[in-house]
Amino acid sequence: MVDLYWILLTESGRSVIIDEAQCIKNKATKAAQGASHLQALTRFCMSGTPMMNNVGELYSLIHFLRIKPYNESERFNRVSFSTFRWSCYSLTSL
Repeated sequence: MVDLYWILLTESGRSVIIDEAQCIKNKATKAAQGASHLQALTRFCMSGTPMMNNVGELYSLIHFLRIKPYNESERFNRVSFSTFRWSCYSLTSL
């Protein structure tokens, strides 16, 4: 199986955008590790399926986006996600 995704780096190198960001949801992959090492001030990731099996799959996206303090694995793993209120919205309902 071949994963197709785009990593766009702006000409100035200040921004990076990952389309189909589910390709980096496994933190052990070279794609996820490489993406997290990209130098950019502004980071975006787009995904239609950011999580399929467990909440832990979100860590790699949060790490790439550098959302503090949860971009550190120790801090992320200490969060009790059962206390979060999860909501889903469709664009047509907003």
